[in-house]
Amino acid sequence: SDVYALTVLRLNIQVINTEWGNFNSPCLPLTEFDQALDEDSPNRGKQALEKMLSGRYLGEIVRRVLLWLAENAALFGDTVPPKLREHYILGTDTVSAIHSDSSSDLGVVRESLEQLLEITKV
Repeated sequence: SDVYALTVLRLNIQVINTEWGNFNSPCLPLTEFDQALDEDSPNRGKQALEKMLSGRYLGEIVRRVLLWLAENAALFGDTVPPKLREHYILGTDTVSAIHSDSSSDLGVVRESLEQLLEITKV
């Protein structure tokens, strides 16, 4: 808005929107999970950095890592929870809540896994 622009000018600061999300470079450290997400996306080969760090994709990256661990390291026992195979079922908001759970019983982690992914062996 004009008011915001005037305030920025009066404070002598400059706001720069870099739009780094569309940055693509062979120097980006893409994991196998980043590459798989890109292959499954409608805009393959584009917006690599955005797919690596934006809220739109972080939950899906974590879901893919959990699925790999469930399949290859029996993270949740002998079976892979079916809900873990559903693309985009895990939102970044849930990942953030799980990461922030510092309680001694990890109640948020347990509740999230049970309610969202129907994982009861926690």
